[in-house]
Amino acid sequence: MKDWKLIDNYNFSENGRMWIICINDRQRMCSDLIDFSRDVRGNWLVQGDFNAVMGDNDRMGGNELDNEHALEMVNCMSTAGLAEIRSIGCYYTWNNNQLDDKRVWRKLDRILSNGLNEELQDSFYEALPCGISDHSPILMKTQKRGSQNAKRNFKFFNYWTTNPEFREIVMEEWSKEVSGHTMFRIVKKLKAISYRLRNLNRKHYSDISMRTSKQRERLDKI
Repeated sequence: MKDWKLIDNYNFSENGRMWIICINDRQRMCSDLIDFSRDVRGNWLVQGDFNAVMGDNDRMGGNELDNEHALEMVNCMSTAGLAEIRSIGCYYTWNNNQLDDKRVWRKLDRILSNGLNEELQDSFYEALPCGISDHSPILMKTQKRGSQNAKRNFKFFNYWTTNPEFREIVMEEWSKEVSGHTMFRIVKKLKAISYRLRNLNRKHYSDISMRTSKQRERLDKI
């Protein structure tokens, strides 16, 4: 990458392990990524703060969407053959650390790939709460297809709302005290609710799809 800055911590740690590679000009960054994509063979990933949203869904609060910058990012990814890989955790990865109505949220940090091979199709990245920084730490999780440790996406089933325990679970978890900024508290409470709802599903509705299919077969025979 021409004229990119590289900072590492090898002067402070023999093992290193920390690299920061950056460029100040977003248009130059897009041009370099496109040039790089033409020379590379096989799968590759690019991760970091792209300092641009791709649409209204990637922003909350603050100034109106800058369509030119958004289109610039979309075109860069398309031309370089890149797409965002599956993610979990915080959706917005940057905030301005202001309070109440002055708080601005943006999705600026991503991991892009030109396509993971079939064996690694279950890989994803996790956006953690911002903490002391205004950006979320982004962690890549490489998962082999069919791995027992692969995380499943949370799916909400409408029939849960008819269960007497549903409202109690939501109210209990939402009323618990959690320390941290607003978005962190919301994420923690939603995770706690989703965990208990999964247990509710296993308790009362385990293998519901299979049971439904069997009943449909019985109904067809009748």
